[in-house]
Amino acid sequence: MRELARQWGVGVVVERADVASEASRRGQGVEEAARSVRYEFLRRAAEQCGADRVALGHHRDDQSETVLMNFLRGSGVRGLSGMPLERPIAPDSGIVVIRPLLEVTREEVMAYLSSRGLESMEDETNRSMAMVRNRVRHKLLPLLERDYAPGLGSRLASLASQMGRLQRHVASEAALAWDEAVWSATSRSVEFRIEVLRGCGPVVCGELILAALEHLGAGRRGIGWEHLESLWRTVSGAVGGQRLELPEGVVGRRRGGRLRLSRGVSGGSQRGCHY
Repeated sequence: MRELARQWGVGVVVERADVASEASRRGQGVEEAARSVRYEFLRRAAEQCGADRVALGHHRDDQSETVLMNFLRGSGVRGLSGMPLERPIAPDSGIVVIRPLLEVTREEVMAYLSSRGLESMEDETNRSMAMVRNRVRHKLLPLLERDYAPGLGSRLASLASQMGRLQRHVASEAALAWDEAVWSATSRSVEFRIEVLRGCGPVVCGELILAALEHLGAGRRGIGWEHLESLWRTVSGAVGGQRLELPEGVVGRRRGGRLRLSRGVSGGSQRGCHY
């Protein structure tokens, strides 16, 4: 990598990380920890060189795999929309991740390299069947395309595009409702008005919950559709007092006309926190 950068006259930043140790320290799986470490590195590297964009090499086949994996996990609209063409690298960052190759297939990428006499590089872990994504890539998706649904990869990518448009609409509605729905917000807790959540309906309510989890630093990736369904039943039911254990140490509790999501010890109130 360093030699290629030297030949092309571009800068290069290289770091090494012990992902297994990080996974243990963070209480995450190896794949999730690797993703976290990778994005933290990309943010640091972008900040060091003054970049406001980070281009990733994900292509359409990666998108198809992501959608299928999310479907198998029981994801809703957000999961089925796959990877966005662009998004902030972190909620509090002005650096944007872009994916310029997301509508290009792996075969097209390889053909382009071949036509220009360029060599490709592959991470050796991409062949390890210990990784769920690799099993989906090398076994499940080819099996489904061969024996059950020819062209499935293309249709999964198309589904991601359709769900992405729906997801952007839902996110827009949630952003508009945030200030009215949130009673108070701190770094440790977000408290919602039950009557506003009910009026939003289950889909926008779920998006507000996900936004609250990001606000608390818990992220969205561990939350499945079953969690959002349980929270909606808590919101829409007639009786309060329920307590729900959510991933990343988040606890949901309904008391009276409020739904409180907390993570650790709660601090002081910050009214009017923005989406």
